[in-house]
Amino acid sequence: MACARAGLSVTRVLVGYLSLRQLGAALGMTSLGGQAQSVRPLLVPMLYGLVPDNSPNKPKLAAFAAGTDNVALFFGEDLFLAFGAVLLMQTSMASLGHVLSPLEIALWGIPSALTAYAIQSFRAVRLGKELAR
Repeated sequence: MACARAGLSVTRVLVGYLSLRQLGAALGMTSLGGQAQSVRPLLVPMLYGLVPDNSPNKPKLAAFAAGTDNVALFFGEDLFLAFGAVLLMQTSMASLGHVLSPLEIALWGIPSALTAYAIQSFRAVRLGKELAR
């Protein structure tokens, strides 16, 4: 529990990872994180170090960390202009007679990304409080 005394908590680690992952995805750096590269070897052991060794919540922490990565990537990459889904939306809308730039489509993704960030952060706070009991 030395990390908890240094100011780290489950909530802070999860929200920090969510922030970095979503920002990275919005900038097109989707391969910098992920289940195999970051969550399993880095994030989960850090979270395990913040709870007692005999905690029954370790599988829940691992699942929440994986979910946090998924939420951040899914909503973050829609803000990247050259992402395939944004370009697919642009061509689909153009075929229907609505000419939009990738920037316009990405800007419309900001409210969804911010809402997903707020909801996942709230869930991380609730998880941190649950583990503190």
